[in-house]
Amino acid sequence: MQRAIHGQANVLTLPLLKVADGTALTTGTVAMYLRAKDGANAGKWWAGSAWSAAAASAGAGAYKAGADWDISIGSAAWTAGVRYRLYAVDAGGLAFAVGDDVLCERSLAGIGAKADLIGSADLAVTSPVTMTDEIEIVAGDDYLDADGRALTWSDDDWIGPDLTGATIELRLLATSDYDAGTGTATTYAGSVTVVGSAVTITVGLTAAQTAALSGSPPADEVNYHYQLVATLANASIVTLAEGSITVKARVE
Repeated sequence: MQRAIHGQANVLTLPLLKVADGTALTTGTVAMYLRAKDGANAGKWWAGSAWSAAAASAGAGAYKAGADWDISIGSAAWTAGVRYRLYAVDAGGLAFAVGDDVLCERSLAGIGAKADLIGSADLAVTSPVTMTDEIEIVAGDDYLDADGRALTWSDDDWIGPDLTGATIELRLLATSDYDAGTGTATTYAGSVTVVGSAVTITVGLTAAQTAALSGSPPADEVNYHYQLVATLANASIVTLAEGSITVKARVE
């Protein structure tokens, strides 16, 4: 499943392989289709500038690299919480049919129209307490770099935008507010280290900061949604990662 962010254009990708030999399709004309699976436009196709009841292409795909073809779909197509189906058809019928689901999520407060979603799969997240790919912390604990406990995202072969001189911010919003499209995010400053192609981002949290968060119980188990946001040296705003944070209540 791919993710899109409400309120901005999103670049989506599908791989196309030739039926004849399974190699990558790198040339030709590829039409991309986006159909809403639910919401107000359920069953309709995005026709590039408006929704259509009849099947219509969202636009032509552009070859990127390997077997990947991209399309940029404008902000007007996206509604937070709605699921979509993206699929591609090449004009010559040379490639296997391929598709993927897309979930549109709401951007946390402060992410502007210049935001460019990179995707959490590009960065590995680690913390003292982890559950699958998400983060789990304990209210009232320190998570400091000096103790080797800071929240850390890293990539040894970073191919995203240049993060040299970037300002890093971790934004947290209660899951209930995120789902409802309300509330204001709490922000925490982070830092980034760039060494060659390796990137490491750390965010330290003090005991006072984690104690101020709503712990579970009584809050829901997954009680916060986060986005890791960088403001680049050229002032562009980039969302590097997002996911869920569970804050466990402290035992006193």
